[in-house]
Amino acid sequence: MFSLGFYDASKVVRWWTGRGVVFSLLLLISLTSVDASIIVAPTSAILGDRERTTTLELHNPTTDPVEVSVALAFGFPVSDSLGEITVPVEDSNITDPQSVVGWIRAFPRQVIVPPLSKQALRLMARPPADLPEGEYWGRLIVTSRPVSEPSVSTDEGAITTELRMVTMTSMTVKYRRGDPSAGLALRNVKTIRDTSEVRLLLDLVATGSASYVGVLTAIARDADGRQLDRQEINLAVYRQLTRRVIFPTSQLTAAIASVDISISTDGRTDIDPRLMIHGNRLERRIALTE
Repeated sequence: MFSLGFYDASKVVRWWTGRGVVFSLLLLISLTSVDASIIVAPTSAILGDRERTTTLELHNPTTDPVEVSVALAFGFPVSDSLGEITVPVEDSNITDPQSVVGWIRAFPRQVIVPPLSKQALRLMARPPADLPEGEYWGRLIVTSRPVSEPSVSTDEGAITTELRMVTMTSMTVKYRRGDPSAGLALRNVKTIRDTSEVRLLLDLVATGSASYVGVLTAIARDADGRQLDRQEINLAVYRQLTRRVIFPTSQLTAAIASVDISISTDGRTDIDPRLMIHGNRLERRIALTE
């Protein structure tokens, strides 16, 4: 198992030596394709009983050929008690009953994408015949590396350093059997106030047979009900998630007395409306005490 940072790319540097030469491998793991040499579109794939295949596009925007390999793994966003979100990913010994690994496959699994070119990537699902109704999950891991030899520099003729960039892009893959439903419950809210910010920790639990994907809107108000700040956050709750909302207070004109929370499956512009599973709406006003 390995874990992907939910928002920020994380860098892992591995060193090994041989024959007096030091090699450096820089591994960049990202959930988006902003820094990737290969761009994957769309950024998620949803299959189901009606559409058991779908096609993605691998785009190489660089002027060099790129070697791409593709694999399926299992994982979804989870959090700790402080609202730090990561995506632990399992690529072997998977026992979770909601995993698609093993019966969703990608073709081709390895390909060289020429410069300034596109390559079709096909996903095909062959679910078990007795698969219960619901939603099943996976992560498509797209690894890319330059085909050309990396540049080599020498420091005073003693140590040769080789730098090779490997980029991994992880994206959501879902399969829907039957007509799954989405629901969400807000089990607990913890508020923390200090001299620089107001922090809310929302304990959310998915109550349907599918993940709850929507938008969280948080509005900070003063004692007279006037709006001081507003945040909109894309939200995806697969099972349980503690979602953190932070309002910096240094630039506000008054103290925050309450926060209005609204969570809905409406308002997601990054997902095809035909693929949205609409669920319940949650609304709550959270009063803050000094």
